[in-house]
Amino acid sequence: MKGPLIGASTFCLLFQPWRTAVTALLDLGFQAVELFGDAPQAHFTQLDAGDRRALREAAMRCELSLHAPGYELNVASANPCNQEEAVRQYREAVYLAAEIGARRLVVHEGHMSYWKLDRREARKAALAGLNEVLKLARQMGIVIGLENTNYGKFAMYDSWQEWAAMASELAAADDPALQLVLDVGHARLAGWDIPGLLRTLAPRIGQLHVHDNTGASDDHLHPGQGVVGWREVGRALLETGCEATIILESGPFEAADAVKPAKTWLDAWLAPHRSQSGATEVVASR
Repeated sequence: MKGPLIGASTFCLLFQPWRTAVTALLDLGFQAVELFGDAPQAHFTQLDAGDRRALREAAMRCELSLHAPGYELNVASANPCNQEEAVRQYREAVYLAAEIGARRLVVHEGHMSYWKLDRREARKAALAGLNEVLKLARQMGIVIGLENTNYGKFAMYDSWQEWAAMASELAAADDPALQLVLDVGHARLAGWDIPGLLRTLAPRIGQLHVHDNTGASDDHLHPGQGVVGWREVGRALLETGCEATIILESGPFEAADAVKPAKTWLDAWLAPHRSQSGATEVVASR
Protein backbone atom coordinates (compact mmCIF):
# COMPACT_ATOMS: atom_id res chain seq x y z
CA MET A 1 0.00 0.00 0.00
CA LYS A 2 1.48 3.30 -1.11
CA GLY A 3 -0.70 5.34 1.22
CA PRO A 4 -2.85 8.39 0.66
CA LEU A 5 -1.76 11.35 -1.43
CA ILE A 6 -0.86 14.36 0.68
CA GLY A 7 -2.40 17.56 -0.64
CA ALA A 8 -3.44 21.03 0.39
CA SER A 9 -6.19 23.50 -0.36
CA THR A 10 -5.39 26.91 -1.79
CA PHE A 11 -7.47 28.10 1.18
CA CYS A 12 -4.19 27.80 3.09
CA LEU A 13 -2.90 30.72 0.99
CA LEU A 14 -6.22 32.45 0.34
CA PHE A 15 -4.64 35.91 0.37
CA GLN A 16 -2.38 34.98 -2.55
CA PRO A 17 -3.47 34.79 -6.22
CA TRP A 18 -4.46 31.25 -7.09
CA ARG A 19 -1.47 30.76 -9.41
CA THR A 20 0.92 31.79 -6.66
CA ALA A 21 -0.85 29.52 -4.19
CA VAL A 22 -0.83 26.46 -6.45
CA THR A 23 2.84 26.93 -7.34
CA ALA A 24 3.81 27.37 -3.71
CA LEU A 25 1.93 24.25 -2.59
CA LEU A 26 3.48 22.11 -5.33
CA ASP A 27 6.93 23.49 -4.47
CA LEU A 28 6.34 22.36 -0.87
CA GLY A 29 5.91 18.81 -2.14
CA PHE A 30 2.12 18.42 -1.99
CA GLN A 31 0.88 15.82 -4.46
CA ALA A 32 -2.69 17.06 -4.64
CA VAL A 33 -4.19 20.54 -4.70
CA GLU A 34 -7.75 21.61 -4.02
CA LEU A 35 -8.64 24.92 -5.62
CA PHE A 36 -10.76 26.94 -3.19
CA GLY A 37 -13.37 28.15 -5.64
CA ASP A 38 -14.48 31.29 -3.89
CA ALA A 39 -13.47 34.92 -3.52
CA PRO A 40 -11.03 36.50 -3.23
CA GLN A 41 -9.09 33.80 -5.02
CA ALA A 42 -10.88 31.61 -7.55
CA HIS A 43 -14.64 32.10 -7.77
CA PHE A 44 -15.73 30.97 -11.24
CA THR A 45 -16.54 34.58 -12.16
CA GLN A 46 -12.90 35.52 -11.45
CA LEU A 47 -11.28 32.98 -13.80
CA ASP A 48 -10.75 34.01 -17.40
CA ALA A 49 -9.82 31.77 -20.34
CA GLY A 50 -6.12 32.01 -19.51
CA ASP A 51 -6.75 31.00 -15.92
CA ARG A 52 -8.71 28.00 -17.04
CA ARG A 53 -5.98 26.88 -19.44
CA ALA A 54 -3.41 27.23 -16.68
CA LEU A 55 -5.56 25.17 -14.34
CA ARG A 56 -5.81 22.41 -16.95
CA GLU A 57 -2.03 22.39 -17.05
CA ALA A 58 -1.90 22.20 -13.23
CA ALA A 59 -4.25 19.20 -13.34
CA MET A 60 -1.57 17.34 -15.29
CA ARG A 61 0.99 17.95 -12.51
CA CYS A 62 -1.07 16.85 -9.50
CA GLU A 63 -4.43 15.50 -8.41
CA LEU A 64 -6.60 18.60 -8.78
CA SER A 65 -9.95 18.99 -7.07
CA LEU A 66 -12.27 21.99 -6.87
CA HIS A 67 -14.15 23.27 -3.85
CA ALA A 68 -17.46 24.82 -4.88
CA PRO A 69 -18.30 28.34 -3.66
CA GLY A 70 -19.48 28.32 -0.07
CA TYR A 71 -19.69 31.82 1.35
CA GLU A 72 -23.30 32.81 2.07
CA LEU A 73 -24.63 29.87 0.07
CA ASN A 74 -26.94 27.30 1.62
CA VAL A 75 -28.40 24.50 -0.47
CA ALA A 76 -30.72 23.68 2.45
CA SER A 77 -32.00 27.23 2.83
CA ALA A 78 -35.62 27.73 3.84
CA ASN A 79 -35.66 30.72 1.49
CA PRO A 80 -36.33 29.21 -1.95
CA CYS A 81 -34.51 32.01 -3.78
CA ASN A 82 -31.39 31.46 -1.68
CA GLN A 83 -31.60 27.71 -2.14
CA GLU A 84 -31.90 28.11 -5.91
CA GLU A 85 -28.89 30.43 -6.00
CA ALA A 86 -26.80 27.86 -4.14
CA VAL A 87 -27.79 25.21 -6.68
CA ARG A 88 -27.02 27.57 -9.56
CA GLN A 89 -23.51 28.28 -8.30
CA TYR A 90 -22.86 24.60 -7.58
CA ARG A 91 -23.90 23.81 -11.16
CA GLU A 92 -21.53 26.47 -12.48
CA ALA A 93 -18.80 24.84 -10.40
CA VAL A 94 -19.55 21.49 -12.08
CA TYR A 95 -18.94 23.08 -15.48
CA LEU A 96 -15.72 24.65 -14.23
CA ALA A 97 -14.50 21.36 -12.75
CA ALA A 98 -15.04 19.63 -16.08
CA GLU A 99 -13.29 22.42 -17.98
CA ILE A 100 -10.15 22.44 -15.83
CA GLY A 101 -9.81 18.68 -15.44
CA ALA A 102 -10.57 18.52 -11.72
CA ARG A 103 -11.02 15.01 -10.39
CA ARG A 104 -13.60 15.92 -7.77
CA LEU A 105 -15.98 18.79 -6.92
CA VAL A 106 -16.44 19.28 -3.18
CA VAL A 107 -19.79 20.72 -2.13
CA HIS A 108 -21.27 21.70 1.22
CA GLU A 109 -24.40 19.83 2.23
CA GLY A 110 -26.32 22.82 3.64
CA HIS A 111 -27.58 23.67 7.11
CA MET A 112 -30.58 25.04 8.97
CA SER A 113 -31.51 28.63 8.13
CA TYR A 114 -32.86 29.10 11.65
CA TRP A 115 -32.45 26.58 14.42
CA LYS A 116 -36.18 26.49 15.33
CA LEU A 117 -37.30 25.44 11.85
CA ASP A 118 -38.09 21.87 10.78
CA ARG A 119 -34.91 19.83 10.27
CA ARG A 120 -36.73 17.47 7.93
CA GLU A 121 -37.61 20.33 5.60
CA ALA A 122 -33.99 21.51 5.57
CA ARG A 123 -32.77 18.05 4.61
CA LYS A 124 -35.50 17.80 1.97
CA ALA A 125 -34.39 21.09 0.39
CA ALA A 126 -30.74 20.02 0.51
CA LEU A 127 -31.45 16.68 -1.14
CA ALA A 128 -33.52 18.31 -3.89
CA GLY A 129 -30.77 20.78 -4.70
CA LEU A 130 -27.92 18.29 -4.45
CA ASN A 131 -29.78 15.86 -6.71
CA GLU A 132 -29.82 18.55 -9.40
CA VAL A 133 -26.09 19.07 -8.99
CA LEU A 134 -25.34 15.34 -8.99
CA LYS A 135 -27.41 14.80 -12.13
CA LEU A 136 -25.37 17.41 -14.00
CA ALA A 137 -22.11 16.06 -12.57
CA ARG A 138 -22.92 12.58 -13.90
CA GLN A 139 -23.47 14.05 -17.35
CA MET A 140 -20.15 15.91 -17.18
CA GLY A 141 -18.17 13.00 -15.72
CA ILE A 142 -17.41 14.80 -12.44
CA VAL A 143 -17.32 13.11 -9.03
CA ILE A 144 -19.19 15.00 -6.31
CA GLY A 145 -17.62 15.03 -2.85
CA LEU A 146 -20.17 15.65 -0.09
CA GLU A 147 -18.49 17.46 2.80
CA ASN A 148 -19.83 17.29 6.36
CA THR A 149 -20.49 20.83 7.55
CA ASN A 150 -23.17 20.29 10.19
CA TYR A 151 -22.35 21.06 13.81
CA GLY A 152 -23.72 23.37 16.44
CA LYS A 153 -27.10 25.04 16.69
CA PHE A 154 -27.85 25.13 12.97
CA ALA A 155 -27.11 21.47 12.27
CA MET A 156 -29.86 19.65 10.39
CA TYR A 157 -28.76 16.28 11.80
CA ASP A 158 -26.67 15.10 14.75
CA SER A 159 -24.74 11.95 13.91
CA TRP A 160 -22.35 10.70 11.26
CA GLN A 161 -24.82 7.89 10.62
CA GLU A 162 -27.34 10.53 9.50
CA TRP A 163 -24.69 12.06 7.25
CA ALA A 164 -24.11 8.67 5.64
CA ALA A 165 -27.86 8.13 5.31
CA MET A 166 -28.22 11.47 3.55
CA ALA A 167 -25.49 10.48 1.11
CA SER A 168 -27.24 7.17 0.50
CA GLU A 169 -30.41 9.05 -0.44
CA LEU A 170 -28.40 10.77 -3.15
CA ALA A 171 -26.56 7.71 -4.46
CA ALA A 172 -25.87 4.09 -3.56
CA ALA A 173 -22.83 3.46 -1.39
CA ASP A 174 -20.97 1.82 -4.29
CA ASP A 175 -21.85 4.57 -6.79
CA PRO A 176 -18.57 6.23 -7.86
CA ALA A 177 -20.37 9.45 -8.81
CA LEU A 178 -20.68 10.46 -5.15
CA GLN A 179 -17.99 10.28 -2.49
CA LEU A 180 -17.82 11.49 1.07
CA VAL A 181 -15.39 14.24 2.03
CA LEU A 182 -14.69 13.92 5.73
CA ASP A 183 -13.81 17.27 7.25
CA VAL A 184 -12.04 16.19 10.43
CA GLY A 185 -12.28 19.60 12.09
CA HIS A 186 -16.03 19.81 11.50
CA ALA A 187 -16.49 16.25 12.71
CA ARG A 188 -14.67 17.07 15.96
CA LEU A 189 -16.92 20.10 16.51
CA ALA A 190 -19.95 17.86 15.99
CA GLY A 191 -18.66 15.42 18.61
CA TRP A 192 -18.48 12.50 16.20
CA ASP A 193 -16.56 9.29 16.82
CA ILE A 194 -14.15 9.87 13.94
CA PRO A 195 -12.25 6.54 14.19
CA GLY A 196 -15.56 4.68 14.31
CA LEU A 197 -16.82 6.62 11.31
CA LEU A 198 -13.67 5.76 9.36
CA ARG A 199 -13.91 2.07 10.21
CA THR A 200 -17.45 2.03 8.82
CA LEU A 201 -17.33 4.47 5.91
CA ALA A 202 -13.73 4.21 4.66
CA PRO A 203 -14.68 2.77 1.24
CA ARG A 204 -16.97 5.75 0.57
CA ILE A 205 -14.52 8.45 1.61
CA GLY A 206 -12.61 10.04 -1.25
CA GLN A 207 -10.96 12.86 0.64
CA LEU A 208 -10.18 14.15 4.13
CA HIS A 209 -10.03 17.84 4.99
CA VAL A 210 -7.39 18.05 7.69
CA HIS A 211 -7.29 20.92 10.18
CA ASP A 212 -7.64 21.34 13.93
CA ASN A 213 -9.60 23.46 16.40
CA THR A 214 -10.02 24.17 20.10
CA GLY A 215 -13.36 22.38 20.26
CA ALA A 216 -15.39 25.59 20.36
CA SER A 217 -15.12 27.08 16.86
CA ASP A 218 -13.98 26.27 13.33
CA ASP A 219 -10.47 27.62 13.87
CA HIS A 220 -8.68 25.88 10.96
CA LEU A 221 -5.51 25.40 12.99
CA HIS A 222 -2.67 23.24 11.78
CA PRO A 223 -3.23 19.58 12.74
CA GLY A 224 -1.74 18.89 16.15
CA GLN A 225 -2.46 22.39 17.46
CA GLY A 226 -5.93 21.64 18.82
CA VAL A 227 -8.07 18.93 20.38
CA VAL A 228 -8.51 16.45 17.51
CA GLY A 229 -7.22 13.01 18.47
CA TRP A 230 -4.94 12.56 15.48
CA ARG A 231 -3.24 9.40 16.75
CA GLU A 232 -6.56 7.57 16.85
CA VAL A 233 -7.65 9.00 13.49
CA GLY A 234 -4.39 7.94 11.90
CA ARG A 235 -4.62 4.46 13.38
CA ALA A 236 -8.13 4.07 11.93
CA LEU A 237 -6.90 5.16 8.51
CA LEU A 238 -4.13 2.58 8.69
CA GLU A 239 -6.35 -0.24 9.93
CA THR A 240 -8.96 0.30 7.22
CA GLY A 241 -6.46 0.80 4.42
CA CYS A 242 -8.25 4.03 3.59
CA GLU A 243 -6.38 5.86 0.84
CA ALA A 244 -8.56 8.93 0.63
CA THR A 245 -6.61 11.98 -0.49
CA ILE A 246 -5.50 14.09 2.48
CA ILE A 247 -6.13 17.81 1.96
CA LEU A 248 -4.62 20.25 4.43
CA GLU A 249 -7.16 23.04 5.06
CA SER A 250 -5.60 25.12 7.81
CA GLY A 251 -5.13 28.86 7.64
CA PRO A 252 -5.42 31.02 5.72
CA PHE A 253 -1.83 32.27 5.94
CA GLU A 254 0.00 35.13 4.30
CA ALA A 255 3.01 33.12 3.08
CA ALA A 256 3.97 29.57 2.12
CA ASP A 257 6.54 29.35 4.94
CA ALA A 258 3.62 29.18 7.38
CA VAL A 259 2.39 26.01 5.68
CA LYS A 260 5.71 24.13 5.90
CA PRO A 261 5.27 22.87 9.50
CA ALA A 262 1.98 21.22 8.58
CA LYS A 263 3.53 19.46 5.57
CA THR A 264 6.27 18.07 7.84
CA TRP A 265 3.63 16.98 10.36
CA LEU A 266 1.53 15.26 7.69
CA ASP A 267 4.55 13.40 6.31
CA ALA A 268 5.28 12.04 9.80
CA TRP A 269 1.62 11.27 10.53
CA LEU A 270 1.25 9.23 7.36
CA ALA A 271 4.68 7.60 7.47
CA PRO A 272 3.28 4.21 8.62
CA HIS A 273 1.18 4.07 5.43
CA ARG A 274 4.38 4.20 3.41
CA SER A 275 6.37 1.88 5.65
CA GLN A 276 7.50 -1.45 4.25
CA SER A 277 7.57 -2.93 7.74
CA GLY A 278 3.79 -2.98 8.17
CA ALA A 279 3.91 -0.70 11.20
CA THR A 280 0.62 -0.30 13.01
CA GLU A 281 1.33 2.79 15.09
CA VAL A 282 0.96 6.33 13.84
CA VAL A 283 3.98 8.25 15.07
CA ALA A 284 2.63 11.78 14.96
CA SER A 285 -0.03 12.99 17.35
CA ARG A 286 -0.95 16.07 19.29
